[in-house]
Amino acid sequence: LCGTRFEDLFPGLGSYGANRQIAWMMWHGAADRRLPEIGRVLEGVPDDLAKVINRLVAKDQTIRYKSATEALADLRADAGEIEPPPPTADAEQEAARQAAAKKKRQRRVIAAAALLCSLLVCVVLLLPSPEPPPVKPAEPPQGVVRQVYLLEKTITLETDDGKPLEVRLRGETTVAINDQPGLVRDLREGDHVLVNTYRKESGQLVTELRVTRPEANQGRIVLVEPGEGRFEFLIDGQPDRRLSIAVPADLEIRLNGKTTLDGRAVALADLKPDDRVTVHHLAGEAESRRATELAVSRVVSTEGVLRELDAAKGTLTFALGDEADAAMETLPLRPDCEVTINDRGVLDERRLRPADLRPGDQLKIMHDDRISRIDAYRVLGQKGVVSRIRLADRQVEATMEDGAKRMTLLVGDETRISLGGRTVELGELRPGDEIEVTHDSPDARMPELLTLAATRPVDRRRWAALVSVENYEDASVAPLPHARADAALVRGALGERFQVPEDQIYSLDDPSLVQLEQGLDAFLRRVPSDAKLVVYFVGHAFVADDGKAYLAPKNFHRGRTASSGLALQWLVDRLESCRAKEKLLLLDCSHAGDDKQIAGQPSVEEMIATLDSLPGRVPFQTVTVLTSSSKGERGFALSD
Repeated sequence: LCGTRFEDLFPGLGSYGANRQIAWMMWHGAADRRLPEIGRVLEGVPDDLAKVINRLVAKDQTIRYKSATEALADLRADAGEIEPPPPTADAEQEAARQAAAKKKRQRRVIAAAALLCSLLVCVVLLLPSPEPPPVKPAEPPQGVVRQVYLLEKTITLETDDGKPLEVRLRGETTVAINDQPGLVRDLREGDHVLVNTYRKESGQLVTELRVTRPEANQGRIVLVEPGEGRFEFLIDGQPDRRLSIAVPADLEIRLNGKTTLDGRAVALADLKPDDRVTVHHLAGEAESRRATELAVSRVVSTEGVLRELDAAKGTLTFALGDEADAAMETLPLRPDCEVTINDRGVLDERRLRPADLRPGDQLKIMHDDRISRIDAYRVLGQKGVVSRIRLADRQVEATMEDGAKRMTLLVGDETRISLGGRTVELGELRPGDEIEVTHDSPDARMPELLTLAATRPVDRRRWAALVSVENYEDASVAPLPHARADAALVRGALGERFQVPEDQIYSLDDPSLVQLEQGLDAFLRRVPSDAKLVVYFVGHAFVADDGKAYLAPKNFHRGRTASSGLALQWLVDRLESCRAKEKLLLLDCSHAGDDKQIAGQPSVEEMIATLDSLPGRVPFQTVTVLTSSSKGERGFALSD
């Protein structure tokens, strides 16, 4: 029926093998292979008949007809849809003839289709059935021992897929552990067991347990061959016994207790000769052994900062950097761990121990999975009060606050010295200064200092008043750009060097005449009798037509010197009447400028000469005056 077109009409038949019968059966059973449409096999098949035949041979039963009535209905489905014109006699004869011919043709097509279907059915039925695949014998159960129940004669295994498997030990039970005879009670958790059951010739049932148990050895690696997936090591205590161990690619390797190195899994290639190794291994092919567990230890150096020492647990926690958020690491200590602090292993005639370490110590740690040695560097800090300073020997004697112990401290060329936060020379320190020192000599009687930070404690007997006038309302009076900054420097020196309490320093910046006069008068009344007083004025001062000197406040006017300025005599009189025990007046009121700007402004010494005094006496009785210029001198303005 198909002829030479058989391969074209049934494509893919050759993909099922050389055996044609089996290939045809598999092609016919494939859901995606279908019989060719009848129109491709026979020409001239009407569309309605082709449709019916295609549904009759469909593989999907839901597509086939449920009854012959449905099939006949599809054959008549198109009849009568178009009403023909009234037939004539000749037309009726011709129609009858065509109908008979069509009916005859339909009979032939149906017969051919029936023949084709019969043929296909016969081919399928006559093909020999394929031989069923051989029944695969059940694999003997095997797994890792998790529980052993001797009384119940039952063991629980964990299979390779992680599922529990209960095995009953029926009949006689034999046990072989690494090919050596054993007993059921010799089984351990973690043993790998293969269970075989068979009957003896006598018919007795036997349960055979073939057990493989890893052996454990420690030693030193002598050879690593990553390409071969193996390494060799010498077993401790058996220097002549050298084992070759195969390492599975998926085996987890621990190096110093960690499974990662530089962010990746530890690999066999990371191992090195002389590394210490602990390996559990099983018998492998030929004479080789296969690793089941592999732990490697290597002594490495790690630096960090001590954060915590847990004596109870025997662990040390350190930060891998000085940053607050640095990563932390905790390692156990070996019982014989060696300790040095600042290169000393003995302190106070005893050997140092981990308990002698302190949080904050800089550490260099030698360890594998445990710490074997710690070299610590510690900067020691102490506080005290200066008792004596020996400049020639560059030594400071101080009474330390820890038990009033007196120490001699050596100030080296590299020692950083500060007073009130400012770098100073050793000669600027004074007895009574409070000091904080650092050094790295824990047992030295005269340690050389790394740093010496001094602060001068305030003296409540010391008082100061500071007046600075930088800007003037009178345009003819030149401004003093640095007056306020000069006063700030004096204020800092008084607080840091001369122990004046901050709340006993009175400052006036660009005051008016009223503010200057009333402010100073009120302040001087507060000063007690045992006080040491300093008064500082920086600004302009001029000699008026009356021959007297006047200090210039902000609202000073050159045309009205006597009425707009504060008489220097007034200030000196108030100081003389002040109750302070010691009084010092500092005057900086003669400045650089052109002739017009400095007209009427002599040197400060010449201004002092205008003050009232008894014949042959100086105008000061209890006040000491320091001036910024002598007779004929003026201030000098430095360029920025």
